[in-house]
Amino acid sequence: MKKIIARKTVGKLEMVQYEGEPAHRWHRAEPVKASTRITNKKVRALIKSDLESMGYLPADNTLIAIGQEIREARESAGLSLGSLAEQSGLEKASISRLESGKNPNPSLRTLSRLAKALKRSLEIRLQ
Repeated sequence: MKKIIARKTVGKLEMVQYEGEPAHRWHRAEPVKASTRITNKKVRALIKSDLESMGYLPADNTLIAIGQEIREARESAGLSLGSLAEQSGLEKASISRLESGKNPNPSLRTLSRLAKALKRSLEIRLQ
């Protein structure tokens, strides 16, 4: 079982962070009930403000463009998010966040795995 290293509670909703996971990765401690939907918005706003204060959000235009390139390559290859996730060994949600610009800090390893799964090369340069 993973060790919990951080907790946040807003109303009745508890979010936890596990050891060995990135600072932006939080999980619900309990399933969400219909009566807590409003509270969830508050939690998302709180987490978003924390991420912004740590420099994780928002993604810059270059990373948003990379996400769009990945989406275009995936669609031109006729792959769904699920099939790309299987081929790359990444989570479907991670790929979706990257494509939509909600993951402002993908690792080179992640980008490399996606490029390989898409049968593309990864080129990085400073201009």
